[in-house]
Amino acid sequence: MLKQSKQEEATIRVRTFDWDHAPVTQEKISNLVFDWDLYPRKEIDHHSVVQQYAKALEAGVKFPTVKIGLFQGKKIIVDGAHRVRAHSYLKRDTVECSSLSIESKADLFAETVRLNSSHGKRFTNVELQDNIKRLRQYRFNVKDISSIVHVPASEIYREGAAPIAVLITPSGKRIGIGGNAPILDAPDVVK
Repeated sequence: MLKQSKQEEATIRVRTFDWDHAPVTQEKISNLVFDWDLYPRKEIDHHSVVQQYAKALEAGVKFPTVKIGLFQGKKIIVDGAHRVRAHSYLKRDTVECSSLSIESKADLFAETVRLNSSHGKRFTNVELQDNIKRLRQYRFNVKDISSIVHVPASEIYREGAAPIAVLITPSGKRIGIGGNAPILDAPDVVK
């Protein structure tokens, strides 16, 4: 069980978005915004991934809809950047999208991280640490960060100067992640 400090109590709570019931529309790719400030990875141009997706699209494979956050009059890509690029690669003008209104940049970033951490290429250690730090800057608490990045809350803590995070795979394998700077301040753990 985690005991929250007064600083933890002042954090914002993660919001949930119901993509399963979001309206689905064909959107012009030229109207979609890719925002590097919100993207949780260090790079996107995995040309081989885009080519693989393009080949699959040509073969008739149906991909999940691209997730779009409606924010300040813009249609921001929350999940599906590689799918959008695959459609562009095939010279298609539109892509199927699910769209939901998202009220803040903090929620946009958190949802982008959450969706990207649950499928596709795994975050690198640096990406995971950066995303946790940024979520902390947006004032999410440890429990919510845990649910966003899919790392147990009890395993996101600072031990001396080296952060420790352990990912537990579906098979139960533990993968340790560390670094030189603290990921975030340690909550008090009550045993």
